[in-house]
Amino acid sequence: MLVTDQMGEGQTGSLVFLQDIQHEINTPLTVIKGYTELIEEKLGDGVDPEINRYLQVIMRNIDRLESATETALTKIAD
Repeated sequence: MLVTDQMGEGQTGSLVFLQDIQHEINTPLTVIKGYTELIEEKLGDGVDPEINRYLQVIMRNIDRLESATETALTKIAD
């Protein structure tokens, strides 16, 4: 049974809306994450510690946004 089968019409609309938003947010995040990982790989172990901190901030915030969108979907589905 699908989650949407257990939901009312208003909740289903909200879920679809949030799924669309999640997709629109995650698509550019995936690209940003990929390029950030590529930069980390290209710089290797000799990266300046300050640059490394910047890259870690980027990755941490990408993970935070991905988690936030997934949490929102889960709450709507419950």
